[in-house]
Amino acid sequence: PWLAPHGGGADVVVAGFQEVVPLTATNVALASNTSNSDLWDERLDAMLNAGAGDERAYVQLVAETMVGVHLAVWVRASLASHVEGLNAAVVGTGAMGFMGNKGAVVARFKLHDSSFVFVNTHLSSGQSSTAHAKRNADVAEILRRCPSIDGHDVQVWLGDLNYRFAPDAAAIAEITQLITAGDWSALRGFDELSREMGAGRVFTGGWREGPIAFPPTYKYRRGTNSYALGLEGECATGPDVHDGNNKDGAGGPRSSDSGGESGNDAAKAAALEKEKVRRPAWCDRILVRTRARAGTLERVDVVAYDAVGALCCSDHKPVTAVLSVEARRVDAERLGGVRMEVRRQLDLIEMEA
Repeated sequence: PWLAPHGGGADVVVAGFQEVVPLTATNVALASNTSNSDLWDERLDAMLNAGAGDERAYVQLVAETMVGVHLAVWVRASLASHVEGLNAAVVGTGAMGFMGNKGAVVARFKLHDSSFVFVNTHLSSGQSSTAHAKRNADVAEILRRCPSIDGHDVQVWLGDLNYRFAPDAAAIAEITQLITAGDWSALRGFDELSREMGAGRVFTGGWREGPIAFPPTYKYRRGTNSYALGLEGECATGPDVHDGNNKDGAGGPRSSDSGGESGNDAAKAAALEKEKVRRPAWCDRILVRTRARAGTLERVDVVAYDAVGALCCSDHKPVTAVLSVEARRVDAERLGGVRMEVRRQLDLIEMEA
């Protein structure tokens, strides 16, 4: 259900992963471990084509990996013959400014007569007062080294953008209360990405995001729907904010259940105490932009934008978006007729001259 929310039936399906492999020195240096990304592609392909029989419903166009950043794209099989100009690239912005532990995987293609680009990113982490500036610089560097992003009709930027609640945000206790109350508007006022975009320091020129009406997607106790909250030296248990989204115990054990009544419970509690704590944040985002071409604009509507609370294997919750795109399609027969008429008129002008 998380792969095809709101009934599914998409013409194009895009999946972006970050840290699909551990960011060890070996994995970053060699950048050749694709076993996990290959497994994800196999699983997702099977889900998309479940029940299709011998006739595949979807065809995979893109499977591109840079260390832990993986981008996969499928298109409906009936549209595959209308795809042109498929290309993929990677931009490393991590260690030494170019290693692939951070950066982007970019895929672009033309469907009918509209061009699309998808940018899956893992930006610099950190919650210091200057960390957001490094993330802004990452975005600028990706756009500098992959300038063709700006030239596409439909642009989608997704991934772990890593923007946090600003250091001058409310105390953890107040943030927790706002999350529990579902006061997303008040929380948005603390969001670094919203502030930076509003100030024109990043994602300028028409980038936008759907309304956020879901809890912050980071940082969770793995296997639970409870936040790992607090600042340095402070540890707290967050609300089970996604509890209503989980069925049949999908949320796993809550961190508040580790009461120390047994050896296992004590071990769990000790492990949780050692785990790094972070302010909650909307790290995981999906942004869209369109560009004007020949006086017109491809229309992109954000039909749905949500986080998937049922997935508890990470300290992040993945986000999903359903986009409705009015792609351009030139009527070749009518275009041919117009061209013939133009030639005829030019011939008449030449004869009269």
